[in-house]
Amino acid sequence: MVYVNRYSRDLDGRLYVTDAPITKSGVFFYRASELKDAPRGNPSRTVAVFRPSWEKKNAAASFRNVPVLSEHTAQPGGPIDRSLIVGVTGDALAYKEPYLAADMILWNAMAMDFAFASKAAEQLSAAYSYELVWQHGSTFDGKEYDAIQTNLQGLHVALVPYGRCGSDVSINRKVSVT
Repeated sequence: MVYVNRYSRDLDGRLYVTDAPITKSGVFFYRASELKDAPRGNPSRTVAVFRPSWEKKNAAASFRNVPVLSEHTAQPGGPIDRSLIVGVTGDALAYKEPYLAADMILWNAMAMDFAFASKAAEQLSAAYSYELVWQHGSTFDGKEYDAIQTNLQGLHVALVPYGRCGSDVSINRKVSVT
């Protein structure tokens, strides 16, 4: 199946996006300093973190009507600088392995230009609160990890130059889904 985002604009110029992949499951790499409750040690060391599909499915509803930001806030879960808000996710969310997809509305012309014409904000990155279970293991396809993200709760989605999930998590991309 080919998973294609669809777009439309209203008379006021707002951009409506359908089925944009906002995050995905898998093993992703973080600096230890980026993770809450990281064990002591070198804060710049790389930590492999597993985001299981079942946790993304459970978190889907928490991404309803969250802000879309022009960049990530410094402290996810903290107060959001209102000048960064360029849109909002909608009510329609779906988990299509390995992606969590959402409808969204962008109402800021600069954000629309970035999303389509610029390298400045070509990808999407979802922010959420979570709990980490520090447990070494490997996924069914052999990818090793140091911790598992659980109890995810959506906070916002940001337009970013390069997201941890890769170029397939973007407003303006086609994504192959099996």
